[in-house]
Amino acid sequence: MKSVIIVLISVLTLAANPAFSDAEISDEKRSLIDNLLQQTGHSPDEVSNQIITSYIQQITSVIKQSEPDIRPSTLQEIAVMVSMTVKQQIVEQDKYKTMIYPIYDRHFTEKELQTIIEFNQTKLGKKLLQTMPLINDQHQYIFGELSLDLAPEVNKRILETISQANKPQ
Repeated sequence: MKSVIIVLISVLTLAANPAFSDAEISDEKRSLIDNLLQQTGHSPDEVSNQIITSYIQQITSVIKQSEPDIRPSTLQEIAVMVSMTVKQQIVEQDKYKTMIYPIYDRHFTEKELQTIIEFNQTKLGKKLLQTMPLINDQHQYIFGELSLDLAPEVNKRILETISQANKPQ
């Protein structure tokens, strides 16, 4: 059980890095960023739900392996605790916004954010918002397939290079 606790603490610690600050971002720009996050499905509520789902899946898997006789009610208690903790940190304490605002602030002016938001409200913008996650998933799949396809040839050439380098001259 000790190793489970260490894994849980490690997983939860990764999300708690306060390396970003949004101290100098105007209220107007924050509002625009919030609007854009909402449009793109990256609002604090949506992100916390994604993290909760991911944590619960990972944690449940690890716990079931290390504690196969654990009661379902205990797993449910853990899921509730994880959910409350993540929502408290992300939504109530604004950790997500504290980390995400500076990224948008660095890359976009208020005018650019407003233009993006307006575009996202058009027919084409709505289509883009709807299809980009699917396209990104397909890109990742193709990347994985291409990597697997290329691996044998790359490995072969690496071994040839090593073999040539190890030959006496």
